[in-house]
Amino acid sequence: MDRRVLRFRRKLKTRLIAAGLTIAVAITIAGLLAASLSRAAPSWWRVYRPTPALREHAARFENAVVTQIYRRRDDDPRWRLEGRNGPWRSAPWSVFIRDEDASAWLATRLPEWIDGQDGLAWPISLSQPQVAFRRDIVRIGVLIRTDRGSRILTAAVKPEIHDDGSLWLRSRWIHIGRLPVPAALI
Repeated sequence: MDRRVLRFRRKLKTRLIAAGLTIAVAITIAGLLAASLSRAAPSWWRVYRPTPALREHAARFENAVVTQIYRRRDDDPRWRLEGRNGPWRSAPWSVFIRDEDASAWLATRLPEWIDGQDGLAWPISLSQPQVAFRRDIVRIGVLIRTDRGSRILTAAVKPEIHDDGSLWLRSRWIHIGRLPVPAALI
């Protein structure tokens, strides 16, 4: 065989081995990074222990929300202008809910509430459900415990209220720890 052909084959073999090793290293680094990110808590995540103080805080919050919902409200002026057709509507109103208050309720009262429903039980593998409210986005999350360890699973959702009054939560991203996964893939 010609020396040039042998030299070309050796160079090709060396380059293919180098390319294969580079790809293997890149895949290994990506895998290690994904594993590390999946074990890390999101920056907004807080640890909520169901202490008596947190339970009391959640109960006060629940009472405040119920009081706000049942508060007497004026008629919606548009409803009056429309000749009071259809079911009664109140004037628009809003309420401010802090992350800490909602998360305290989710961590302490939600599992008890679900356990109190016929045929439902809070899964023992889930703990510390919580939320973080951001502009146009609500981050919801839960700690999932398995035999192989625990992970924080979160979703970024965009709440939408349609004309018929229905509430929709459009998911943009799901996160396993800090590892983002497009919701469309799940």
